[in-house]
Amino acid sequence: MKLVPQTRFSLLVLVLHIFVLHPLKITSSSKPQAEALIRWKNSLVLKPSSLNSWSSNNINNLCNWTSVVCDGSTREISQIDLSNLYLNGSLDQFNFSLFHNITVFNLNNNNMVGFIPPAIGNLTKLTLLDLSDNHIEGEIPVEMSQLSELQYLSLLKNSLKGTIPYELSNLRKVRYLSLGANSLETSDWSKFSSMPLLTYLDLSLNNFNSTFPDFILKCRNLTFLDMSQNNWNGSIPKSVFSNLPLLKMLDLSENHLTGPIPTSMWNLKNLIFFYVNTNQLSGEFPFNIYSLGNLEKLFLYANNFTGSIPSEIGNLKKLKRLDLSENHLMGPIPSSLWTLKKLTLLQLFDNNLVGTIPPEIENLKLLTTFAVSTNQLSGELPVNISRLSNLEKLFVFANNFTGSIPSEIGNLKKLKRLDLSENHLMGPIPSSLWTLKNLTLLQLVDNNLVGTIPPEIENLKLLTTFAVSTNQLSGELPVNISRLSNLEKLFVFANNFTSSIPSEIGNLKKLKSVDLSENHLMGPIPSSLWTLKKAYLVATCRQQSGWNHTT
Repeated sequence: MKLVPQTRFSLLVLVLHIFVLHPLKITSSSKPQAEALIRWKNSLVLKPSSLNSWSSNNINNLCNWTSVVCDGSTREISQIDLSNLYLNGSLDQFNFSLFHNITVFNLNNNNMVGFIPPAIGNLTKLTLLDLSDNHIEGEIPVEMSQLSELQYLSLLKNSLKGTIPYELSNLRKVRYLSLGANSLETSDWSKFSSMPLLTYLDLSLNNFNSTFPDFILKCRNLTFLDMSQNNWNGSIPKSVFSNLPLLKMLDLSENHLTGPIPTSMWNLKNLIFFYVNTNQLSGEFPFNIYSLGNLEKLFLYANNFTGSIPSEIGNLKKLKRLDLSENHLMGPIPSSLWTLKKLTLLQLFDNNLVGTIPPEIENLKLLTTFAVSTNQLSGELPVNISRLSNLEKLFVFANNFTGSIPSEIGNLKKLKRLDLSENHLMGPIPSSLWTLKNLTLLQLVDNNLVGTIPPEIENLKLLTTFAVSTNQLSGELPVNISRLSNLEKLFVFANNFTSSIPSEIGNLKKLKSVDLSENHLMGPIPSSLWTLKKAYLVATCRQQSGWNHTT
């Protein structure tokens, strides 16, 4: 078909519109954005080379700039992701008014300082705002509540202070909200709305000082709730466990919570991590915890729980880390506990537990930490401990264990810290211990050990603490101790060591504390010891050596 002149003219106008006018529109809308980003970049204290593409010589290639994404139709910027670039500066010179269509603004893990400008409220199409891991200070601007499309908001790890604007809870689409690790203070929680889509809430490491906020109990879709390391007080509301049935992680640790754990906790069938350690909680160990079949981590330590550990704890077959230490628990360790084959950490220290450690401990093949110190456990240390080939920390000090140290402990080649102190162990130190080349701490204090310290001690190159005080060890102090170049603490007081103090000990330049007192050492104190400028030296009279039993 032949085109008439009028039709040809119409097509020409259409082509001009597509290929001429539209590019002009693109340029006129994106150029100010490019210029604004260059101005802001120039305001930074440090300008990383990764932003070299942000240049006035490269304005026409804005959509190819590093950390920038453009909208395919408008050619305007839709996303700015500057995370992990070590930017050093502030947002003072950032022109928010030119970026009202962006959906992502990410400055995570930089060195940004200053305040959050109220103009950030202009970014009304944002779905993700991440300013975490910076040094931003001041208060959270109420204008942030204008970001009605926001789904992800993180201000984690900054220096923000003041209260959280209650208007923030009106952001109905937010699913992820992280305000942890700041210096935020208690708000008027009664003004907060429920956030129906919220699944992740982090309020940890702030200065909140109140009872449990009611608005949280209305966020029924929460799967992650971290309120740790604040000053929350009062009891844990029963409704926490009935209103928030989808919780997978609940962290209320390091607060001032009191009273028992509500029995309604059995409702949390999805719970995987449960941390309420370091509070003032009391009452008996929660008997119905056995119903939480998905639990992998259970930390109840540093509270005032009483009663015995229920045998039903053996139903928690997925449990990997269990810490019930620093309570007032009594009775024996239930036999069912030795069936929890996925345990990697088991800490029961500082309670009133009695009974023995049975051979069945060998079932816990994945265990890396076993700590039952400061209890009233008795009997011999089972040889079967030697089958825990992944064990790195073994603490059984301050109990009533008897018998000798099993030589099979030398099979624990991954062992880094070993403390068998303050028991009634006897016999010599097995020679196999000197083969544990990964040891950094070896404490055998206050037992009835006999024999000598052999030259093979030099094998323990990583040792920082060696303490065998208050035993019946004898012989000479081996010169080979001087080859433990990482040694910081050396305690051998209250034994029967003889001969002179090896001058080679002065070669231990990292040594901070030395106690050789209450032995039968003779001769002068070697002048080399006075070169240990950082060492606290007790060579002739017993003093408090002050070591810490740590886990």
